[in-house]
Amino acid sequence: MQDFSFTDNKEYKDFITQHQNEDIIKLRLKKFSDLSFDKEFAIRQIDCRNRTKHKLPTLWDKIIFPTDISTEQCTSEILAEFHANLFESCEEVVDFTSGLGIDSFFISKKVKHLQSIEIDKNVSDTAKYNFDRLGAHNVTAICDDAEHFAKAIDSEISACFIDPSRRVEKDKTIRSYGLKDCQPDLTKILENIHSKCNFIIVKASPMVDVTQTLSDFPNISDTWILSVKNECRELLFKILLKDAKVERTIIHTLNFENSSTQLFEFLYNEKPNIEIAKVSPEEKDLLLIPNASIMKSGAFDLVCDKLKLGKVADNSHLFITKNESILDVFPGRAFRILKTAGLSKGEIKKLRDESPTANIICRNFPLSPAELQKKLKIKDGGKNYIIATTDYTNKKVILCCEKVN
Repeated sequence: MQDFSFTDNKEYKDFITQHQNEDIIKLRLKKFSDLSFDKEFAIRQIDCRNRTKHKLPTLWDKIIFPTDISTEQCTSEILAEFHANLFESCEEVVDFTSGLGIDSFFISKKVKHLQSIEIDKNVSDTAKYNFDRLGAHNVTAICDDAEHFAKAIDSEISACFIDPSRRVEKDKTIRSYGLKDCQPDLTKILENIHSKCNFIIVKASPMVDVTQTLSDFPNISDTWILSVKNECRELLFKILLKDAKVERTIIHTLNFENSSTQLFEFLYNEKPNIEIAKVSPEEKDLLLIPNASIMKSGAFDLVCDKLKLGKVADNSHLFITKNESILDVFPGRAFRILKTAGLSKGEIKKLRDESPTANIICRNFPLSPAELQKKLKIKDGGKNYIIATTDYTNKKVILCCEKVN
């Protein structure tokens, strides 16, 4: 195992502190004499720390970063904590794709023992050092190929976690989004752990087709579509093993905001009970825009059905209600319509005079936000919002709105 004891030396710590705010490219060009540590290693730590302050708010200055790519690919703390909750009270867990070890660390807080597998020895050694440094003494870091390790398992384990690489092996610039095409090979992993493990949680790209994945792996009991601040970050699939039978799959959509989490759940293939009413937006109505997880799920009519909302048009994905209480449960953003307008010259001039600045959103509209901004001749920003769309009568409408917190 690599020796990282030098990271506790005063000279090393002073170097990190002294240069933490400098330009990394310029820092690499500087000459330093008689350093007792590897300059490139130290500079990488500074660079990776700066790039992970928001992603790893409690860990960025406490761990060692082995490579740039492990930093890019590591899970954010907010999502790692969510992953960990799925393993609550498990005894023996295996993380087949440790990487930097963020998921392994948080899962270890919920389980009795965790084996953290990583094929790259440098990354594995660093993860082991980090686990010891963070006090995660119930984690065993193992340098091994995931498929080989799965085949060698000879005892019962509670559950597994895997985050297959979405890079095609022959060409690292090409991304693969089908779970069957990722590395390590999930199908081979499942073959080897099927009779030894209760379930596996699979992390996947937000680009993965949920319908295709449920067809490829029919024993999926739960699918989570996870967004952070309205950006879809990943999908999770829970595959039951040991010949367990799945009668229905639950889709969980979550969007993590600063101080709240938006949650909406439904059964896969569930249909709305009624035909959703199409309504024309009016002044004082609440205009609702679903979050990124709902957009990925495609459950627009189910949201309208369960929350008693109307929709502007089939393809606009904008909802209308007069019910103020819906704000506590709606999975997305809410706006109050202050005024409705068309695209005539007179209406555009009046709109420009009343709202010289605004944030522009276009949904099911022939112009992009930039093109509409140019047409309206207004500046971007401010508190007001202009939401342009096409209603169910095929009329182009401009909705002047204010955001509702």
